[in-house]
Amino acid sequence: MRQQLILLSTLVCIFLSCKNKKEDIVGILGQEYFPLNPGKEYIYQVDSIIFDDFNQSVDTFTSRLRIRYVSQFFDSSNTPAIRVEYDNPDKGFNEPNNRWASVIKFSENAIINYSDTFRTIKMVFPVKEGKSWNTNLYNNQNPKFYKFKNVDKPLDLNNFKFSQTVMVQQNELKTLLTEISAFEIYAKNIGMIYSENVFIQRFDGKVSGKKIITSIKEFN
Repeated sequence: MRQQLILLSTLVCIFLSCKNKKEDIVGILGQEYFPLNPGKEYIYQVDSIIFDDFNQSVDTFTSRLRIRYVSQFFDSSNTPAIRVEYDNPDKGFNEPNNRWASVIKFSENAIINYSDTFRTIKMVFPVKEGKSWNTNLYNNQNPKFYKFKNVDKPLDLNNFKFSQTVMVQQNELKTLLTEISAFEIYAKNIGMIYSENVFIQRFDGKVSGKKIITSIKEFN
């Protein structure tokens, strides 16, 4: 009887240990940062800040971007994928050059974006501070490494309070003459909420280049 109790206790411990490990794995994957659910829709404000060194001026142009997860289907490898459509809701839906599309899917612990047969890796799992990956792994471009920063950090943005966010640093270079930066911020169970793309050059007291800020305004 005693041996049976010892065996039973051991089995229970093994079961609980495996269960806790499974929960830990699920908890650290972080797939909630990039939910792939048909019907999701996002509207962003896009501010393009242009630095004109010739006229020594700074101009800001504002537009909107709508991203819709339209439908789910199975690709040639029988993997579920999402068709994503993009447009500016302030323009006519069928106006030339106002609508384009891509396909996004989850494969091998990564979010892969297909745009005109060009594949990039948007995010990998598990989401972990400092983890990096080559976004161009599946195309013929030079390697370009993205990195996670500020994992699970809370953020207040546009009257929204996001309890857990993560930054995907895509590019970062800053010298006395050149500033190049690109990053996206994702919120758990929502997706991308903010991004910045900066290319600025300074020479002889003049500044040229642009800064594009994309910020979430509406989502479901």
